[in-house]
Amino acid sequence: MALYTTHMVCLCRAAFVATSSLLAVVVVAQQRPVQVALWEKGAPGFEKLRNEPEEAKDYWVRHINNPSVTVFLPPKETATGAAVVICPGGGHRELVYNAEGVEPALFLNSLGIAAFVLKYRLSREANSPYAIDKHPREDAYRAMRLVRSRAREWNIDTGRVGMLGFSAGGEVVAMVAYAPGIDHRTGNTGCYHQLCQWNIHCVLRQRHQSTHL
Repeated sequence: MALYTTHMVCLCRAAFVATSSLLAVVVVAQQRPVQVALWEKGAPGFEKLRNEPEEAKDYWVRHINNPSVTVFLPPKETATGAAVVICPGGGHRELVYNAEGVEPALFLNSLGIAAFVLKYRLSREANSPYAIDKHPREDAYRAMRLVRSRAREWNIDTGRVGMLGFSAGGEVVAMVAYAPGIDHRTGNTGCYHQLCQWNIHCVLRQRHQSTHL
């Protein structure tokens, strides 16, 4: 029994070292992540809040008034042309930025997929001026439009752009995937019903009912 336990511990340590090495290679191989604001002059109607600093500590980011995407690109020689906009969770009070943003982005990079971590506005923070059914959705739509508009620069196929959301971030993805909106590729009223999406442990609200995925 002791031998078996020791063997399992060694295997676990080896797996951890291998995973850490892979992430290290990804970090070294990719370009340095760059944060790009969704609106040059700030979010419409909230331009005066654009320069208010974010709050970040440990695993979370709060007080987001200048929504943005952080760009994680894979090496050109392994890039597939696919891209994913990642929406971290956090109950609309904060963003679990590292575990549900940076780490998934690095994993996707290791598969040759470009990743864009969205910092969307938080409606459940104390004294937040933002509405849960409006402003996160605007940020998500804008992020999709930004990624597609700069597809050539970032080596992306505009037909292979999806979204990944964790918890509250999954709800933001659903706002884009299932609600009517503007198809920014054509300018026509429409939606992203055919959007490739992944919603992880999220709650989808519909009228007075909630469904946990």
